[in-house]
Amino acid sequence: YRIKTLTQSALGDQIIFQITNTAGGTKFKTIPASGFEVTGADSVMTITASKRAIQVFTFDGVKFVETSKIVQ
Repeated sequence: YRIKTLTQSALGDQIIFQITNTAGGTKFKTIPASGFEVTGADSVMTITASKRAIQVFTFDGVKFVETSKIVQ
């Protein structure tokens, strides 16, 4: 997911991703893109088949920073 421009973002805005593993693999990697900051440079989640992860990003006035990650 990429954000074309941050000019319409306001402090405290949130983006919430729900990632569901339906393919059977277990690894999902979040690659930091322009406008996003994840916890750690290599944010890899292990998601068991048929389970999900929820990743929350909150706008801090400059970029969307990962503020929560729950992996089932």
